[in-house]
Amino acid sequence: MPGTEQSHGKWVAAFTARLAELGWIDGRIVVLAYRWAAGHPERYPQTAAELATLKVDVVATSVNGGVVAMKQVAPATPIVMAALSSGSPFIESLSHPGGMVTGMSPLGEELGRKRLELLTQVARQLRHFAVVGVAGDLKRVPETALVTSAAQQHGIQVTPLMVKQAEEIAPTIASIEGRAEALYVIIDPLISLNQAQFNMLALKAGLPTCTACLSM
Repeated sequence: MPGTEQSHGKWVAAFTARLAELGWIDGRIVVLAYRWAAGHPERYPQTAAELATLKVDVVATSVNGGVVAMKQVAPATPIVMAALSSGSPFIESLSHPGGMVTGMSPLGEELGRKRLELLTQVARQLRHFAVVGVAGDLKRVPETALVTSAAQQHGIQVTPLMVKQAEEIAPTIASIEGRAEALYVIIDPLISLNQAQFNMLALKAGLPTCTACLSM
């Protein structure tokens, strides 16, 4: 998991509960080994090495870095990813993934137009908004391009912004205060781990915000 037990525990609990409903009871039928990156993607290689040593039968993750790390140390281990996108380099297509990686798609960039539509309903007379993404996130470039294209059709100006670490969130939002009228956030583990801070800063700046993951 990209975050901590505090930030992502509710999803893990739901995952474990559903496995139990299907008969895969942790500690009896199956053993679940959790690893938490706590917002530090540089930990993925070490985590992958630990899981490879444990000879796990399958890996479940929601981050690209986890897939890359596992494919390097245990290429024959099946991987289930909770956030596949149509442009993912790990699969041939969403309908026929191929290889050892499969999973589900939250349709991130594919829902960009709809999210923009919702944002314009909240921020009436919207003329300028900022798109915030995380450096290295595979979704950032295609989703930004899609949202920008949709916005331009309505005469709306878009300012792309990028953060690399949590410490950059506050100054990034401050940089567009008084210029942009709203925020469009491309969800990423770094963002979700710091979602409460992000939401409070946007609220303080008076910026209506559209994101795929809300938490306070």
